[in-house]
Amino acid sequence: MSTEITGVSLADLLAQRRALPESEARGVGAHVARAIADLHEQSLIHGDIKASNVVFVPDGDLGLIGFDTTAQTDDVIALAVMVVECATTVVIDEASRWDVVGLVEVGCPHDLAGDIALILRDTPAATRVSGILQRRDDRLPEAPRHGDSTDPSPTVDIPSVAIVGLSPMGTATPPCEPAAPRGWRRWASGGRG
Repeated sequence: MSTEITGVSLADLLAQRRALPESEARGVGAHVARAIADLHEQSLIHGDIKASNVVFVPDGDLGLIGFDTTAQTDDVIALAVMVVECATTVVIDEASRWDVVGLVEVGCPHDLAGDIALILRDTPAATRVSGILQRRDDRLPEAPRHGDSTDPSPTVDIPSVAIVGLSPMGTATPPCEPAAPRGWRRWASGGRG
């Protein structure tokens, strides 16, 4: 893993794209599991594996930031929770018992749900987790452009609520007379023509 980071995290990507396809969620999980395995070989624990602590580095790789050596969370369990978040945008409670059916119900693809349920149940070593998640077609997602803040949510223009006789500056203004109804409005109010 490279040490130089772009400042763009996996959480930023999820905020832009919502859920990742299964192949990308698996790629992220397998890659981060290998990084965790490297840390564990050095007798280090990350302690805070989550989407905001997985960052994109310039070469398209992923890096880990935000180490918390005092945390009580198991890195492998936290990784499984993060992979579910990547695939579904749902952050599951790691303390709950999750089986395949429950994971599929929150939107996890069936095959991935089976692998995640196995990881949550058995808590294998990180090197084994990497092998469980890795598939032939998995790949890392493309890093979002730094500063690209496109909001995927639809926008709705809401007309302002105006109080007759008050200006936006708080000073009284004379009430205006409503315009005479035209077209269908005149017909609806009883007028003809």
